[in-house]
Amino acid sequence: MVTNYSIGSDKYVMAGKDFPLSLTLTNTSGKTLRNIKVTVQDSTGGVLPAEGSNSFFINSIAPGASYGKLMPMTVNNDVAAGNSTIAVNMSYEDLDGGTHTSADTITVPVTQEDRLMIDDILDPGWLMMGEQGYVQIKYYNMGKTTLNNLRISVSGDFTVDGDSSQYIGNMANGRSDYFSFNFFPNSEGEMKGKAVFTFENAQGAEQVIEKEFTFNIQPAPEWDPGEDMPIEPVKQPMSLAQKILIGAGVAAAAAAALVIGKKRKKAKAEELELDE
Repeated sequence: MVTNYSIGSDKYVMAGKDFPLSLTLTNTSGKTLRNIKVTVQDSTGGVLPAEGSNSFFINSIAPGASYGKLMPMTVNNDVAAGNSTIAVNMSYEDLDGGTHTSADTITVPVTQEDRLMIDDILDPGWLMMGEQGYVQIKYYNMGKTTLNNLRISVSGDFTVDGDSSQYIGNMANGRSDYFSFNFFPNSEGEMKGKAVFTFENAQGAEQVIEKEFTFNIQPAPEWDPGEDMPIEPVKQPMSLAQKILIGAGVAAAAAAALVIGKKRKKAKAEELELDE
């Protein structure tokens, strides 16, 4: 029977990777067993020998003795995260020629690689001190497992207008989403910041991914208090006396124009009489 096994130093086997499967077989009977054939087989076909066959032979094992075997194994890339059950089937003979079989099962914990991808955080463009900036971050779950309890937060040389963090919850594989925020720079020049994504993988282990960014903040324009600025004269409203004088002037001009007109007509008439 299988009395011990291990998958190396890690607690989990990564899908798409190799791992060493170490088996310890013990003869628990009171007789010597011989011509022992051992076959290791995963019912789903996702865990396979990395090289050679999935079977090996042992000439004999004395009563109470153990035999160790190291088998290089591999996990297919599309194996779902969780425990893969592997059957260890054994057939053997005793010294009297009798044939026997036995079977044990072992479990291999398989995990998928977490693949939370975050786009580069782009500069919002020309931004001066005192102006509000806007940032949008796109992220994707490109792995094959759900990211649990996803949280996003931002911090840096700026003040966020509103909440600086957001709880997303569980993010299924193949999904994408955005995180956006408004901010005010704390100082001009190079403004540094980072977005922190925290989540739990399929095994419940917390994972943290940081995405840094740097924006260039322009200085605010400065006004020189000693600089002469053109001042448009203020128009004062006219008084009643000014309005009367202006009206009298207009009336006088009109009367003069009338007199001049009459004189011109009279002179014209006299010229016509002389011509006759």
